[in-house]
Amino acid sequence: MKGSCSIYEAKLQDLGFDFSSVRYFDPTELDDGEMEEFDECAEEYLYEWFSDRFLEAGGDSFPLPCYLQFHDGGRRFNMKTKQWTEE
Repeated sequence: MKGSCSIYEAKLQDLGFDFSSVRYFDPTELDDGEMEEFDECAEEYLYEWFSDRFLEAGGDSFPLPCYLQFHDGGRRFNMKTKQWTEE
């Protein structure tokens, strides 16, 4: 992930199951500002993750542009270039 997501990193706790990538935190511990920051970080992380899997599967050779976008979102993420664009 390119950016730094302090709320995401600070609020995560290892579940301790031998799954190093499985994390949990209690969202009720976040105030409104922190929740907004977390949502932005989660969105960035999710899009980066999908893009990485897309490229690993050979998506860069797909002949059409491929985008991810939340419903009613104003911007979209190009999975080939990993760049945000306005709709």
